[in-house]
Amino acid sequence: MSSKDELRLLIIKEHLTVEKLAKKLYESTGRRYTQKSLQAKISKSSLRFDEMEDIAKILGYTIKIEKE
Repeated sequence: MSSKDELRLLIIKEHLTVEKLAKKLYESTGRRYTQKSLQAKISKSSLRFDEMEDIAKILGYTIKIEKE
């Protein structure tokens, strides 16, 4: 599963919209996000790692990288 599909599923699972997530990101980080800009980043898979960490934190998750 791609990262954008995984993120979309998590947003749905947590009963959020991209618009609400954008608002929470702004409140958490102070960086301006709109529904349109965040949706574009998700669709293009162009979120930076720190943005993914911020989103994971907002959704109540952590990103874990493990050596195989």
